[in-house]
Amino acid sequence: MLLLLLLPDAANTAARVEVVAVANAPHSLAALLGTAEEVEEEAVVAAVLVLWLQCSVQAESELQPTAGVGQDRTLASWERLAPPSCPSEAQLPGWTLGPAPTVSVQLLSVSSGALQRPDYDDTSTPEFLNPSWMADIPSSRPLSEVTMPGTHNTMALYGGGLAECQSWSLAQQLHAGVRFLDVRVRHVGGNLTIHHGISYQYAHFGDVLQGVDAFLKEHPSETVLMRLREELSETGDIYAAVVRYIQTYARWDLFWNNRRMPTMGEARGKLIVLQNFAGPALGMLYSSLFIADDWQVPSLDYVPQKWKSVYTHLERAQVGEKSRMYLTYSSGASIRAWPYALARRVNPLLYEFLTARVGTPRRFGIVTMDFPGAQMCRAIISFNWATRTAA
Repeated sequence: MLLLLLLPDAANTAARVEVVAVANAPHSLAALLGTAEEVEEEAVVAAVLVLWLQCSVQAESELQPTAGVGQDRTLASWERLAPPSCPSEAQLPGWTLGPAPTVSVQLLSVSSGALQRPDYDDTSTPEFLNPSWMADIPSSRPLSEVTMPGTHNTMALYGGGLAECQSWSLAQQLHAGVRFLDVRVRHVGGNLTIHHGISYQYAHFGDVLQGVDAFLKEHPSETVLMRLREELSETGDIYAAVVRYIQTYARWDLFWNNRRMPTMGEARGKLIVLQNFAGPALGMLYSSLFIADDWQVPSLDYVPQKWKSVYTHLERAQVGEKSRMYLTYSSGASIRAWPYALARRVNPLLYEFLTARVGTPRRFGIVTMDFPGAQMCRAIISFNWATRTAA
C-alpha cells in the first residue's frame, strides 16, 4: 500500500512534488538530496514523501498519526529514520506504529515556494522588463562584442525538478532582455517537438519560431540568437524538418542566413540560428563560438568547481579574440544537483561577480543561465555601456 505523509511548516509552505528516483535500503534521503544540512539550508520543511510499505502483515499494520502530532519534523529528521530499519515509537513521538514492515523510499522533488531575487527567479513573471535594450548599441559594433543574457534549455518549463530550467515563458524571457535561446527538438516522423531529455515541453518548434517572429516585429531594434539541436531522438538528420517548419511557421527574411559574424545593424530584426546540427547553412555554426558548458555537476558539493569554470571563461571573454563570440553556461545538473538547486547557488556568485564590475564596458559575450533574475539580466546588459549600472 502507499502512505502519503505531508510535513507542513508553520507557514504552510507549498511543496513541489515530482518522482525522480527510487531508493531501496540502505540508501538514505540524504544520499539522494545531497545532505540533510542542504535541505535545511533551503528552508524546505514542507515535503511529501511516499513510503511504499511492503508488508506481509495485516492491512492495519502501517504508520498512523495520532492527535497532537508536532509540526517540527523536517527532511533532516526523516534522513535519520531512513531504511533499512523502520522508525520506532521512541523516534517518532506522537505516532502509533503497527508491526514493523520493510520500507523502501521513493524520493520526491521538494522545493520551497517560488523565489524572486535579483539573481534568481522561479516565479512566472519577471520583476521588470527590458525589451528594447539593443536599440542603444551602435549599428557598427560586431555582434561578437555585445554582452547579452541567455537561457539554458529555454523552453524547459515542465517535467519536475530535474527537468525544469526556466519559469518564464519564451515571450517573458525575450521581454526581460534574454537574447540567446537554447532550443532542443525531438525529431519523429518529420515533427519537431520541444524536449528536455524525456520531458516533453508542450510545444513544438513552430511555437518558438512564431514567438521570436512576433517579438522581433514588435521590437525591430533587437536580434535573437538561437542554438538549435536535436534532443532524445538522435536521428542526426533534422535539417529538412527545420526547413519545413521555417516555411510553415516563419519567413525566410527573418533569418541571418550566413556563416559570418554580423554587425549589430545587420542583425537587427533577425533570428540568428547557431546551427548545432548537420546540413547546409541556416545561420552561424554553433561550434564557431568559444564555449564553456561544464554542465555535469555530480552534486552540490561541486559548486566551487562549477563556479571556477564560469569565472575562468568570463575572465577569458574580456581579453579574448574579439571577432569570435564567447558563450558561458552557468547552468548544470545531476540527480544530486537539480537545476533549480544549483542555480540558487551559482547565480548569486555570478551576480556578485557582475555587480562588482559594473560601470565599465566589458565584453563577456553570452551569459547563459537557469532561472535568471531580472536584475541579473540588467546587470549583464549594462556592460555594453560605460555609464549604466545594475541598480
